[in-house]
Amino acid sequence: MKSMLGGLVVTLITVVVWPISARAVETLAFPETVAGASAPHFLSGDTANAAARPIDWVQVGETENRDDGRYVQKDYVRRGESAARWSELFTYMNTPKPDESPEAFMERQQATVLKKCPGTIFTVLNQSDTEILYESTITRCSEVGDQHELVRVIYGSANMFRLSYTVKDATIPTPGRDAALKLLSEFQLRPNS
Repeated sequence: MKSMLGGLVVTLITVVVWPISARAVETLAFPETVAGASAPHFLSGDTANAAARPIDWVQVGETENRDDGRYVQKDYVRRGESAARWSELFTYMNTPKPDESPEAFMERQQATVLKKCPGTIFTVLNQSDTEILYESTITRCSEVGDQHELVRVIYGSANMFRLSYTVKDATIPTPGRDAALKLLSEFQLRPNS
C-alpha cells in the first residue's frame, strides 16, 4: 500500500487483507472523546488548517480500499505542514484483524523494513495478547533517511488498528516522546452500537 506521503516509512508497511464476517464491528475513540477538550484534535476538511491549535493534527492524506472498504489509512501533520513537507506525522490505520498475534504482526513489519533499511532497530515497549507498543529507529536509510517511530497496534474482535507517530530524525526528544506515548495511549477501542 502506498499513501499520498510516498517515500515515508508508512510506505514500508505491508497490509494483507483477511476476510471478516462483518464490516467494522468496532472503532477507536479518538483522544478528544476520551481525554476531553484539552486533548489534541484530529481535523479534516477545507478549514482544518486554519482551525487547528498548535497541539492539533490536520489530515493530509487518506487511502481507502474503494472496492470493499476493507482498510483505511489517514495521515495527519501539524498545522502549516503538508504531505510532502512535515516534521511530525501521525498515521491511523484500520484494517481487518490478521490471523497472527500482535507480536507476529510487528515481526512481519520489522522484516519488511529491514530489507529496505538494514540498520533499523525495533524495540518492544509493551505488549499483551491484544496489543503491542513498539518503536523503530531508522538511520542512514537511502529510502527514507532518518526516522524514529512509535507504534501502537490494537486488535479488536474483527479489526486491527495501527497508530503511529513518526519524526524525521533518528531520535524523538524526550518531551515529544512522552507526549506521543500519552497520545497513543488515549485511543480507546469501542464496539459499534
